[in-house]
Amino acid sequence: TGLYTSGNGLGMFDRQTNTLTRWAPPPGGSQLAIPTWQSGNSIFVTEHPPSRLHEFDLATSTWKPSLQLPAGGWPVEAYCDASTGDLFVTLYSTDQIAIIRDSAVLGTPPTPVQSGPAFCVALNGKVWFSYWLSPQLGELDVASGVFTTYNLPVSGGGGPIDVGPNGHVYLGMRGSGHIVEFDPKTGLMTPHSIPPGASNLKDGLTVAPDGTVWFTSSSGGNVVRLTLQ
Repeated sequence: TGLYTSGNGLGMFDRQTNTLTRWAPPPGGSQLAIPTWQSGNSIFVTEHPPSRLHEFDLATSTWKPSLQLPAGGWPVEAYCDASTGDLFVTLYSTDQIAIIRDSAVLGTPPTPVQSGPAFCVALNGKVWFSYWLSPQLGELDVASGVFTTYNLPVSGGGGPIDVGPNGHVYLGMRGSGHIVEFDPKTGLMTPHSIPPGASNLKDGLTVAPDGTVWFTSSSGGNVVRLTLQ
């Protein structure tokens, strides 16, 4: 986890020993935000205001050279496509998706909807991302550079997103009380209700290998599990 508000770098919680390990931020880094794994030992962490992406080598516990992203971009989250090794970063303030390959920015195509791309997930050459200010799901085909926009079946701003073992995309809708399940092959969207007390689904969502969806309730202080039949 990025120890964002404390400015204390990168943290790792070990569930077996109930301990937290903290690594100091990289040179010039301060408020580390959202980390993501890449294949191997690399962890990439966004830093919002200076618009940078930091790479941490878990094997050596050292920071590699940071990557500067477009000025004023406010990078939210990076995600690695395990099938290609490419990294993608949502740039909220400039409405762009940064494509990173071999530690270099390959391109920063603008999103067709200017509503703040927020969270993203990637698989098999496609990137899906939420819009913070719009009830829509974005899709980028990396090879062709073509964007597709899908209108969501519930209102509210988009939040965290992940892809499940079935290839479906799961998107948390902030304040709407729903998680939307999207099947990229058929285009079918299915909204799943979540408890009223957990409706402020702001930042955290992940799909476990067994297909259950885990998410955070920012206002309730809970981690919630959604089991789909």
